[in-house]
Amino acid sequence: MSSAQLYDTIGATYTVTRRTEPRIAARIWAALGDARTILNVGAGTGSYEPPDRHVLAVEPSALMRSQRLPDAAPCLLI
Repeated sequence: MSSAQLYDTIGATYTVTRRTEPRIAARIWAALGDARTILNVGAGTGSYEPPDRHVLAVEPSALMRSQRLPDAAPCLLI
């Protein structure tokens, strides 16, 4: 199995089995400081994208992109 296939296998139930961990989110958002524009490379489903900033996401997996919520940041394929 290729790494891309493995990634998609693991990610198939990502939104069912994973939730945003508030402590991790708080650390990420604190590390962003006063940045208003963010490029999220390897964005996955967008679990840790701050809602109060302009975010552009990049995610190579169509499966992960398909699990992003409708109001998530725009996401590009690389």
